[in-house]
Amino acid sequence: MKKAILAAITALVTSPALAQFSGDGFYRIKNKGAAQRYISIVNDRVDDTNKQVDVTTPSSFIDIQVYALGTVKDPVCDPGSILYLTGKEIVSDSQTKSIQVSIQSQGMNTDKLTKDQKLQIVNDIYLFAEYKGVALYLSDTYESFLSDRDMNACIISGKTRRNLALDYANWDVIKVDNTNEYLGVKPEIAVGGKYYTTLYTSFAYQLSDGMKAYYIDQHKSLNIAEPAAEWIEIGNKVPAATPVIIECSSNAPQDNKISPITDSEASAKVTGNELTGNYFCYIKLKADGTENEEPKLGAQLKNVVSYDANTIRVLGTVDGKLALVPAADNQLVITNRGKYLPANKAYFTIPASEAAATEKGIQILSPADYEVAITGIQDAVRDQSAASQAVFTLEGVRVGNTTEGLQKGIYIVGGKKVIVR
Repeated sequence: MKKAILAAITALVTSPALAQFSGDGFYRIKNKGAAQRYISIVNDRVDDTNKQVDVTTPSSFIDIQVYALGTVKDPVCDPGSILYLTGKEIVSDSQTKSIQVSIQSQGMNTDKLTKDQKLQIVNDIYLFAEYKGVALYLSDTYESFLSDRDMNACIISGKTRRNLALDYANWDVIKVDNTNEYLGVKPEIAVGGKYYTTLYTSFAYQLSDGMKAYYIDQHKSLNIAEPAAEWIEIGNKVPAATPVIIECSSNAPQDNKISPITDSEASAKVTGNELTGNYFCYIKLKADGTENEEPKLGAQLKNVVSYDANTIRVLGTVDGKLALVPAADNQLVITNRGKYLPANKAYFTIPASEAAATEKGIQILSPADYEVAITGIQDAVRDQSAASQAVFTLEGVRVGNTTEGLQKGIYIVGGKKVIVR
């Protein structure tokens, strides 16, 4: 499910746009219309329909492009609004300058959405592509112009219609920062005075002070008193495409800022992570708010992860402690046709054979507490010696009073797990 398709997108801009695009980095694209909404990548499966769509007509190209793009009023907590742009100037004259750029978001490149037609930023404000000689412009929704009220972004053809759209066809390219165009994390679980949620992004990021990120290293559900999972802290830099549990510094997104960084700036990839993530929860609803039949083309294309209570656990609590639990309805996107996981979240999958054992939940424990939970090794340590610094193997065998000189591995010292490197 990880897609990283990188291809060139041509951008034609005037001098002011060069000030907006200040080099490779993370940006948002904001509409100049009254709603002041931002582009968000909401779907990557449009390419799955290309063999069924007649791409020789402009209308088919419109279907392919528009249903991957949405616009949001408040992008603060929306990873899909973070766009990575790379580019270089390729043409220059007295009136016009051109930059060739690539735009990547949600694990994919927007060239995939446009059937390899080159998207352009024209005269600092228009998002434009020419297809079979027809000029197509991206616009945001406005009721006086569009008949389809469900669309958050649309394609209009020709300069005449573009001019009628006024500022709804105009866009700003804005650098992501930690002041105005920041990305924040909204917690969903409060435990012991701390706040938690899960997160899955296609880009690497650095956590603000007071935040932590964890992955699930292992778990045990059967032949144990209470199912348990071990979480490991990653550090303050989280690699791209890494589903994690986030510990936040408060309940407010502005206090939980994460700064997108490139892969070269991030920590090494995490191995052995038992969490899974999804980028999209895209559903096209009918006018009455109900979901369409299983779709085949463009406007009806559905891109979701269906929730299965037998095989999926999400972040929650058990007896006031953090755990992986069956999802409550308020943690899901629910329609008349199904229950789905929200976009950009992490979740935990289990074999159906563990469904009954984990129906109450899987407690999340530190490495030391996890070892105690599954082996009872703490009792072995306590029974051996009053010396608090006695060193034991995971099997409870005493190997001395210091870890110095021991082989690499995991030991128990004073009832806690210690790693010798």
